[in-house]
Amino acid sequence: MHKIKIIKIIIIICNIVFALLFFPLSFVALMSGMIFDAPGAEDNIYNFIFAYSLWGIPLSIFFSIPASAILYKYKKKYNIALLVTFMPLLMIIFSFIFLFFAF
Repeated sequence: MHKIKIIKIIIIICNIVFALLFFPLSFVALMSGMIFDAPGAEDNIYNFIFAYSLWGIPLSIFFSIPASAILYKYKKKYNIALLVTFMPLLMIIFSFIFLFFAF
């Protein structure tokens, strides 16, 4: 199969998966304010980084889906479109890393 078609299939599958995860992850991001309820939690910098990374997941999904489609279809930058597609996954990994530092 041609490399461009493989990239297109990967982009479509990832965008569908991230679109399905948008609303559940948005709910998680909205509930992330509860991180600061414990006494002394507002002094921990890792709690702030963890909360910001959780808030960044729905934003990265919201911006990466149209950006990857635009880069693929109109700009013909296939590799960059593939990297932009995986931006929400990077934010999810970043959130899990700081989850262990926050608690």
